[in-house]
Amino acid sequence: MLINSSYYESGQKISDIAPDAIQIQKAVPGFYWLAYEQPDDATVNQLANQFELPVLAAEDVRHASQYPKLEEYDDTRRLAAWAAIFAVPTIFSGVWGMNFQHMPELQWEFGYPLSLLGMFGITIWLHKRLKQRGWL
Repeated sequence: MLINSSYYESGQKISDIAPDAIQIQKAVPGFYWLAYEQPDDATVNQLANQFELPVLAAEDVRHASQYPKLEEYDDTRRLAAWAAIFAVPTIFSGVWGMNFQHMPELQWEFGYPLSLLGMFGITIWLHKRLKQRGWL
């Protein structure tokens, strides 16, 4: 059953359109959105022929419930973002934990403060950047 069919350009909905009225034009910058609820094989075959869909795309439509959706990855992305944030101080502390005798920051008065400032600066920058991109 057809729920919705629309034409979009530059992320904006231009108009609703009947699927029969859609003409495939390779030079058109937009895309057509067709929303079906549980389409049968005949409908999928008709759409595949009308829109010249690859065989695998038609298979994805037939078995849409078997494929994970992007929304399911939000937790994974958030965990990866936090892992990246904690990697920065982990690298710094890993180097400091090696107990080198000839570490440049040991001989310089501002070595550790500057290293800590760098570590916190990179961590805060990374946090802000990941938050802007919607990962946190």
